[in-house]
Amino acid sequence: MPDDTAAGRAPEAPRRAPGRHGRRGLAAWAGVLAGAVTVAVGHLVAAVVGPGSSPVVAVGGAVVDRTPQWLKEAAIRAFGTQDKVALFVGLAAVLTAVAMGVGLLARRSPRAATGAVVVLGAVGVAAAVTRPDAGAAAFLPSVLGAAAGIVTLRRLGRHLDVPPAQAPTGDRPSRASQVRIDVRSSAQPVAPR
Repeated sequence: MPDDTAAGRAPEAPRRAPGRHGRRGLAAWAGVLAGAVTVAVGHLVAAVVGPGSSPVVAVGGAVVDRTPQWLKEAAIRAFGTQDKVALFVGLAAVLTAVAMGVGLLARRSPRAATGAVVVLGAVGVAAAVTRPDAGAAAFLPSVLGAAAGIVTLRRLGRHLDVPPAQAPTGDRPSRASQVRIDVRSSAQPVAPR
């Protein structure tokens, strides 16, 4: 192994596995990445099948169709001509939060996370096939997108099961022994001066 200090570079610090909170954050971001792959594949397939069959477009359209008229009018008053943009920004925020949750779930139970992605794919299929302009293949974008999301989540999930870093032994006393030492030393009587 070459000596980094001789070449003028600082030696690399040993890499440690992320802590508990770091692994949760990685799992959440793995869910977001898998969700992005799901949506991207769905959009790409919809470009061939029909734009209205994109999972995001189909679900957004289904939400608009089922929204009460008074709420639609309030959204139009609040956002003007940008009401569709507001809808898709809101939908993206919800999808991001759900994807983070699925990523966290995948860390504990990959099967349950796979089931969650299947359910979300089924929601996309139901929304796409019930659209007025749905073709015979309207289900494909959601199915293929969900499949791509599952593969992505599973592959990323393999890298999330990193055991916590081992504490160095012998170098320093453990936290519990430090507390015992502190308690013992504070219990010693102090000689008057």
